[in-house]
This record gives sequence, structure tokens and C-alpha cells, in this order.
Amino acid sequence: MTVAFKDVDTWIFDLDNTLYAPEARLFDQIEVRMTEWVVDALGVDSVAANEIRKRYWSRFGTTLAGLMREHDVDPEAYLDYVHDISLEHLEPDPELASAIAGLPGRAIVYTNGSEPYARRVIEARGLSGIFDAVYGNYMRKCQNPVIGQKDVAVSFRSGHAAWAGAGNARSPEAHAGANTWP
Repeated sequence: MTVAFKDVDTWIFDLDNTLYAPEARLFDQIEVRMTEWVVDALGVDSVAANEIRKRYWSRFGTTLAGLMREHDVDPEAYLDYVHDISLEHLEPDPELASAIAGLPGRAIVYTNGSEPYARRVIEARGLSGIFDAVYGNYMRKCQNPVIGQKDVAVSFRSGHAAWAGAGNARSPEAHAGANTWP
């Protein structure tokens, strides 16, 4: 651990394409299921569903945000369906687990997906037990859908938080350096 991170007391890891490599292509499966869900929920064909999905992503930031706003969709039912994907090809990464466990302070996972999905991915990667909290974007008791939960926002304001975002899934130290708040 470099001296630059000795005062970091909270590490916030983006789940997707950070705790697993982009080559795992989990979103390919999720994207198919999102389109299927729109077909079933709105009674449109797959071409129209794909157009709606993309339009909502562009206009509202996520397909789900558009579905909630325009169609009063239950976010939990949607998230449960779209994240019911195969994780069989994910492998444990003891090196990554050791690197994260060796970081000073709290380690938190945040995802735009659901918390149960995040926990499944964490388990498949052999990372269970090393995170202090796991937050999904649309949680039942979510007070701020952009941040996730109130204590995550507090961690950002604490002055000692680092964000490890998408990029090199094997080097939390390399990521966090570009996204550290003094």
C-alpha cells in the first residue's frame, strides 16, 4: 500500500467491470433480459422493446428510471428479473481478495444493479466477507437513488474516501489514486 492512501478510511468499489473484468460480459446477459422484460411488461415486440430501453437509458440515465417514471414499474421485480443471469464463468480471484482485504479502512461495494445481484457476483469472485457493506442503486429503503444509502454519502463527505471504478479489475490501488478525495 502506498503512503498516498494511508489516510483513506473508506474505499467504494463499483461492482461492474471493476470487481470482475469487462471480458466477463455480464451486461450482455442483463441486456437480453432487460429487453425480454420490456417485451413482457409493455406488450411490445423485441425491436420496439430494445428501442424503448435505449431511449429510456438516454433520456433518464437507466432503462429502469424510464420504466419507473413512464410506466410506474416496480423496481424490485425488474431488477430481480434482469439480474437472474449465469455467473458460472466467473472465477474466484484470491489475489484481488487479498489486495482489497489489505486496504486500510472500510471497503464498500456500490452497484447500479441490485444488492442481491452484487452479493452473488461477490461470492462468485471469492470476495465474500471482505466488504463492510454492499449497496444497490434501487434498494427498498434507499433514501437517495443516485448515491444509494445515506452513509455512503457521508463517507464521500468525510474527506477520506476513495472510489475504485471500472477499468482494471485487478488493481484497486491503481484505480483509487485517480479518484481520491482529500
